[in-house]
Amino acid sequence: MGLKKERLFACLVWPTDLTASSTKTVVITFNSLSMDVQQIIDRFTAAARCEDQSVSAFVSPGPGFNQLHLVFSAKQSGRYQIHLKYNNHFIKGFPAYVIIQPGPIDPMATIIGGMKSQMIVLTGHEPKSIFVRPKDSFCNAIPPDRLADLANDFGIKLTAKLGDESVNLKTIHIKNVIYHVDSSDALESILAFSPGHEGWYKAALTYKDQIIPKSELTLLVLTVKEMADVNRFMESPHNIPTFKGEIVAQHGINLSRPRLFYLTLNTRQLVLKEYFLGLIPLRLCAFRLMPSTKLSLVAYKKKSIPVIRIQDGFQGHPEVVLKEGNVVAALFHLLLLKKIGGSESFQDKANFFYDHLLRYYKKKGYTHRRLPLIIQRDDILQSSLRATKFFTDSDWCRLFEIEFMGEPGMDLGGLRREWLEIVCQKLFHPQFGLFTNLEENSEAVYPNPNATKAQSHLFKFAGKIVGKCLYECAQGKSYRQQLPIRLTRSFLAQIVEMRVEFRHFADDAPELYASKISFIQNNVIDSMDLNLKFIDEEIDPQTKSVRVVELKPGGNEIPVKEKNKLEYLDLLAQHRLARRIKDQTQQFLSGLHQLIPDSLLTLFDESELELLLCGCRHYDLNDLKLNHIVIRTGPSSVTMQWFWAALKNFTPEQFERLVQFITGSSRLPPGGFGELKPLIQISSNGSRGGLPTAQTCFNVIALSEHASYKEFEQALFVALYEGNEGFGLV
Repeated sequence: MGLKKERLFACLVWPTDLTASSTKTVVITFNSLSMDVQQIIDRFTAAARCEDQSVSAFVSPGPGFNQLHLVFSAKQSGRYQIHLKYNNHFIKGFPAYVIIQPGPIDPMATIIGGMKSQMIVLTGHEPKSIFVRPKDSFCNAIPPDRLADLANDFGIKLTAKLGDESVNLKTIHIKNVIYHVDSSDALESILAFSPGHEGWYKAALTYKDQIIPKSELTLLVLTVKEMADVNRFMESPHNIPTFKGEIVAQHGINLSRPRLFYLTLNTRQLVLKEYFLGLIPLRLCAFRLMPSTKLSLVAYKKKSIPVIRIQDGFQGHPEVVLKEGNVVAALFHLLLLKKIGGSESFQDKANFFYDHLLRYYKKKGYTHRRLPLIIQRDDILQSSLRATKFFTDSDWCRLFEIEFMGEPGMDLGGLRREWLEIVCQKLFHPQFGLFTNLEENSEAVYPNPNATKAQSHLFKFAGKIVGKCLYECAQGKSYRQQLPIRLTRSFLAQIVEMRVEFRHFADDAPELYASKISFIQNNVIDSMDLNLKFIDEEIDPQTKSVRVVELKPGGNEIPVKEKNKLEYLDLLAQHRLARRIKDQTQQFLSGLHQLIPDSLLTLFDESELELLLCGCRHYDLNDLKLNHIVIRTGPSSVTMQWFWAALKNFTPEQFERLVQFITGSSRLPPGGFGELKPLIQISSNGSRGGLPTAQTCFNVIALSEHASYKEFEQALFVALYEGNEGFGLV
């Protein structure tokens, strides 16, 4: 009965639109059936591949009794291979093939190719090439045969001349020609300034005369002589001369008289110094060559001499007048770019970080050899402390092979991820007392200001655990371990040696920020009876009484007014977010720096470090559908449809449990499901009416067959909520 495997289908109808989209539906009509397709739908299985990558595919009944819909994910352009089986046998005519073309241009997805930074250093006499790579909404590159017709739709537009907003940009003579070179995958934009228009500019990429969001560029246009100096100094950075200038402002306040200084720049830092009696050098301030140090143009003095603000969040962001200011800014930018691997993008910096971390340990002779650890699950934290108590730095760099006492299972990666996940959840949980929340409803944690000195070894251990996560990520995707907890942005800022700011309250204590910080910042407070002084109040952990802390000497007598409110907010942030946890932070960093050099951590800002540590917290069902594999002996098509239907209704917390159940970790890599190695695999466990099982070492979930969707969903929830810890052979 049913469909005989040797009979051909009568017709296969592809969709008329074969450009990239979320899904494509193929209508299949069979020429001879003895029963309705609806009755035998669970005997059909579908699979699809684009190039060498598996994509999601499933079948559903068509409009007619002898028709079937085969639906497959079609976000990626390329050649697709479509499979259809009946009772595990190929139907004649399959596999079938189809070419999916890129869709229409999406300006939001279009990128500026060949660009390693949002700042471009150029000279008016030499054209600069900028490559534009148009893409569709699914980030597929537009093929070369379509690019020539698109050249006239793109352009580069100046949006401002920095330091002199009164300049009419229409009077700035630039040449911008965009064309397509045969067989190239990009449009080449030639940008050139006429002599006499040197300076700092803001620009953006346009499509059909509309500015493309997030395509902003800073253009630093140098004279021929300035560019020659920059190129010469970049060839021998140790021979960069000393530059003479004047400090005209400090802390945003103009000085009554300029202060003479000398500036030196090398591959490590930018230093401002003065000479006492013209002989003895005295350092005024030093700025490390790192991404958090910013040089920005404030204005021009006498229309041609730049006034540049230098800021790193810690020091008084001096504003300096430098005749060679453009050269200094260009050198600082290019030296920094070289130091961080040549690119400002997060992914490029992450790759540079991992590569240099592995080189660092290769020089030390440390290897990633296996190191067995026997851990007691019901006392996992103390058991882990005992097991690692006498570990050397070399031991921490080995591949931990976890065995939970009394449990079966060989650690091929899943047990290691589970161990790190559980240790972190216990170590960083506010109930443990080592870390805490700034606000009751906040998810992120930071060191507990009331932690005792007896707990200092635990902060050091916590730092080592975070360092271990980063070190394992450097070993490759199959070893990747994301941190399963969130650290506050202000604490992350201190890890990368950035100064905390009151803006960090917006992420770390949103209720306080909305009710107090933002209110003070955005309102004129002199006419209000706020009765604020330069003090803070906190609860004494021993006596439970309120104690007053002065934010500056004599703060109890200094009222907060409009003129000093920003200073008050800054000091409040320094006290609550940094000074109170100084000792705890130092202990944490001592453990972290045993595994990760601080010079590598400073490549990132606090947001990038969070992404590097924690990966992606957003669980996208469409991303999972696009990036999974159904194992050959997979579940029935009905069970697969029930699985996707259940996931569609999942809350973020349920999705987190699912990812934990399958992979051993609740966090995804920064690129989402597509960066898991191996991809999540869905199979059948061969049972009927049973619970789903998992093999976390291989990212496999094995589903059981059920009589109804309700039974299937209930079994899935039981597995996620009652079986998400522990290891059993399947």
